[in-house]
Amino acid sequence: MGVAKYSIRGTDYIGAYANACDKYVIAGAGLTQKVKGYLGSLLGARIVELSVNGSDMAGIYARGNSNGVVVSNIARDYEIREMKKHLVEGENLCVLKSNMNAVGNNILANDRIALINPDYDRESAEQIGDALGVETVSFETGRFKTVGANNILTNRGLAMNNRSSEDEVEEMEKVVGMKPVMTTVNTGGLGIGLGTISNGSGLLVGDSTTGFELARVMDALDIDDNTVKK
Repeated sequence: MGVAKYSIRGTDYIGAYANACDKYVIAGAGLTQKVKGYLGSLLGARIVELSVNGSDMAGIYARGNSNGVVVSNIARDYEIREMKKHLVEGENLCVLKSNMNAVGNNILANDRIALINPDYDRESAEQIGDALGVETVSFETGRFKTVGANNILTNRGLAMNNRSSEDEVEEMEKVVGMKPVMTTVNTGGLGIGLGTISNGSGLLVGDSTTGFELARVMDALDIDDNTVKK
């Protein structure tokens, strides 16, 4: 477990390939065993492998918490069957009916709440809430409806992109029950959800993230600087 800068397949937007909760890391099935092993070790969680319509960008097409996983409906039947093998009893799997396929970009969740893209309809919101076992709240930050791509939420902390307004920050704190820290990653990037993979035990940030940005994210997520991998 710890903190590190990282890149996957030459990109610093590592969250496109994986995202995490405290129990597991959803990672592209085609990533190397070395990459998947490193993600699991640093974040202290087991790996749940997923491909979606042949793509390894599991971080874009799925989002989970300790209760379950929501996956885009473009996933093929055999991909869903393979993913189910990695889940354990009590973990739900929901194939979302919505045509908004970038599930990981459109949902921000921990074990207590899910913030969702305001464009999801009521049926989709109910599907998400049932699968993750939490209340769903429509939210946007910094004129981004893609709350998962542009913010970070774990069971320990919350980071919001630097374009968020004061009103959004105040409302987010009320809704989530955590005081947000505003930041960027990857040297000024506002896609802070896509630029990180994190849970309550560890954090990976894109390799081009500055020291100042890393410190901000660690502060937001309540992660000790003694765990940074040099």
